[in-house]
Amino acid sequence: MIALWEEHLELTSLSRIKNILILFVGIAWLPFMSSCWAGDNHPNKSVSPDIIHINIEKYGAHKVVAELYSDQEKWSYINEEIGAGNAQWIKIAVELYEGSDAGASEMLVSSLGEALASAPEPVFKYAIPKIGLGLICSGPDVDNPKFNSYNAAVAAIEKRKNRLMEINDPKLKELKYDCIKHLKQSENHIKYFFTH
Repeated sequence: MIALWEEHLELTSLSRIKNILILFVGIAWLPFMSSCWAGDNHPNKSVSPDIIHINIEKYGAHKVVAELYSDQEKWSYINEEIGAGNAQWIKIAVELYEGSDAGASEMLVSSLGEALASAPEPVFKYAIPKIGLGLICSGPDVDNPKFNSYNAAVAAIEKRKNRLMEINDPKLKELKYDCIKHLKQSENHIKYFFTH
C-alpha cells in the first residue's frame, strides 16, 4: 500500500511539473508578437523590413501577417513603404504575401502595383517572379481612397506606364511591355467600373 501511495505521489508530482511547464510555455508564447514589435509606438520605429524578416523566419509568414494585419496603423505603414518602391520593402512584401490571404494579399499586390510608378525594377526583380505580372500590373485598387475616382485611377495608370517606359534594361524589355499591356487593359475595366 505504501508503494502505491509513493507511486501516486510521484505521478502527481510529474503531472504538476508537466502542467507548470505547459503553463509557462503558454504564458511565454502569448506576448511573443507584441515583443517582436516592441519599441516606440510610432510604426516607423517599431516595424522595419529587418524586424519583419526575422519574425517571419522565427514564427512563419502566416502568423506575422495576422499580427501585422490586425494593427491597421502598422499594416498601412507597411503598405505605404512598399508602394513607395523601396527594394527592401518590396522583398518583404513577397515574404508577407506567402503568408497572406484575402484582404491582406490584395493590399500587398495593390502596394506593389503602386511601386511601379516609382521603382519598377525591384518589383520586376523580386515580386513578379513570385506573385505574377498579371496581378501586380492590373491597375490601382478603386477601393483605395487614393484611386476611388475615374480620373485618379487613370492618372495612376498613366504614371505607372510612363515610369515603365523609362526602363532601359534590355533584360526587362519584355516584362516592361507585358506590364504596360496589362495596365492598358485595366483602363478599360476601370472605365467600365466607373460608368456602370
